[in-house]
Amino acid sequence: MADFLASIDAGNLTLAAIIDRMVEKSTETLKSLNIDQGHKGLTFVLAGFSQGPFIAQISNFEDEKMQRLTRVDQQFHLSVLRMNPAASAKPEKSFGWMV
Repeated sequence: MADFLASIDAGNLTLAAIIDRMVEKSTETLKSLNIDQGHKGLTFVLAGFSQGPFIAQISNFEDEKMQRLTRVDQQFHLSVLRMNPAASAKPEKSFGWMV
């Protein structure tokens, strides 16, 4: 993955562009592998701060709530969780996340 990020000059791209390219490259790469589809499940998780805290998940076998799908999909999908601003008003409470 580090080689891929370097090859797309990730330091000069927006976070959205990097994630879009990761989705495309992951789908392309796993489709080309000559192994059983059931063994091609993969999830990338990115966490950071861009317009507030976020968690981005790129996966072909987990849904937006990070629950396993019934089968591995050939296409990767993106889910983004952002911190719920209402939950952050009270720091003693745990983080509240919204899809």
